[in-house]
Amino acid sequence: MDLRITKTLDHIEANLHQPLTLEELSEVACLSPSQFHRIFKKETRRTPFIFIEELKMAKAYELISAGEGVVHELASKLGYKDYETFTRAFKKHFFISPDDLKSIAKKVKSILGDEEVLIVTVEDPQDQEAIQQKVREIMEKKGLPMSFLNFAKALMIEEKSPTTPPERLIKNKYQVTSSHKIWESLINPNK
Repeated sequence: MDLRITKTLDHIEANLHQPLTLEELSEVACLSPSQFHRIFKKETRRTPFIFIEELKMAKAYELISAGEGVVHELASKLGYKDYETFTRAFKKHFFISPDDLKSIAKKVKSILGDEEVLIVTVEDPQDQEAIQQKVREIMEKKGLPMSFLNFAKALMIEEKSPTTPPERLIKNKYQVTSSHKIWESLINPNK
């Protein structure tokens, strides 16, 4: 990767909580704004501001699913002017509100205890391919081998049904169920 872009990426990471401008980023890279934009997009396959938004969302998802911090404070720490703007951006990326994700993470951790937890959100819960891809991305980021799946448990969060027992409810709108079908497809994707 171009060292000027690497330097800019470090700057973005260190200043994620502040509003960043194209001029500022191009100065860090020692390029004109148009040159910077072109080279940045070539190197990252994203515009600078889409990249920054994705980075903020990934950081928020990681912290919320780990049960760290208060969601309102996190929005501010990531440079969002208000909670509503943060929530809209989060839902656009992960198809769930940050507060709902936090509640789900808390419930899953109460069920699984100290085990490593991967929480995956996709637009269509029936889309096996999307789920597999998300799991691979998360495992790669966490440095977990694919053999981890052989020993892991799978839970699925779905909309509640009228017969859902109260102990399985999350925010009175989701329920926790086992998901053997999805897990089998992750462990043996060619089946």
